Amino acid sequence: MRTGLILATLGTLALSGAPALAQTAAPPADMAGHMAMMQKHMNEMRAREAADIKILLKLRPDQEAGFAALQAAKTPPAPKMMMMDGPPPAMTTPQHMDAMDKMAAEHQARHAKAEAALRTFYTSLSPD
Repeated sequence: MRTGLILATLGTLALSGAPALAQTAAPPADMAGHMAMMQKHMNEMRAREAADIKILLKLRPDQEAGFAALQAAKTPPAPKMMMMDGPPPAMTTPQHMDAMDKMAAEHQARHAKAEAALRTFYTSLSPD
């Protein structure tokens, strides 16, 4: 009984605070600056991860080029800033499906490139 009352109280408090949070959340003043900062952070994180992997795999100098190619193939494209001036363009269902197919094909091409680089790099590794 007491647990139900506590849960109900917490739920009421959470719901009553939600509109206040939604009203106070403001978009960043400079979206391009925010995106640049996030991109820089992600690049730094990938660089640290790559350095750690090099240590863990005990890479030799002759394996560095393959590892660099793998890292380049795995790096996702930079995010696109999409600022719309108005409502999104109206698309028919077939047009929407074509757009989805195009995005899927681009994703598959990036995946195939990364997979090929991984397979090439993997063959250069030694058992140790």
